[in-house]
Amino acid sequence: SFSRGYQFSSNFDNTGIARNRGYAIIIDAGSSGSRVHVFQYINNGHLPIVAFGREDLSLKTKPGLSSFAEDPHNAGHSLLDLLKFAYVKVPERERENTRIYLMATAGLRRLDVGTQDNILESCRIVLRASGFRFRDEWASVVSGQ
Repeated sequence: SFSRGYQFSSNFDNTGIARNRGYAIIIDAGSSGSRVHVFQYINNGHLPIVAFGREDLSLKTKPGLSSFAEDPHNAGHSLLDLLKFAYVKVPERERENTRIYLMATAGLRRLDVGTQDNILESCRIVLRASGFRFRDEWASVVSGQ
């Protein structure tokens, strides 16, 4: 198969570890909870090859960010367990180069824009201090489309 043949290519060392691997983190902030996904990928020219289907690279926590509507300034604290999980999955030497994104969905879309902004800013404060590579625009409410 392609994946098996790829593992024996020059992109891997003799122990099967990818030479040009990287990591990316996506926090999917849904209405009932937030889930962190840690993706491993291999840089292979222009198109990275991503490792999919590994349940050990995801963790879900409750409640969702929308539950902080009455206390938006504490929403960022709900990300701490997700970040701890990501710290274990991403080697320390890779963290400053590992991008982290927060994509909020339906739960936050239902709230007024001011409350959304306050919740996202609380999350941004935590993500800025996480040690991962982060930009404010990488935390946003995604459209329903």
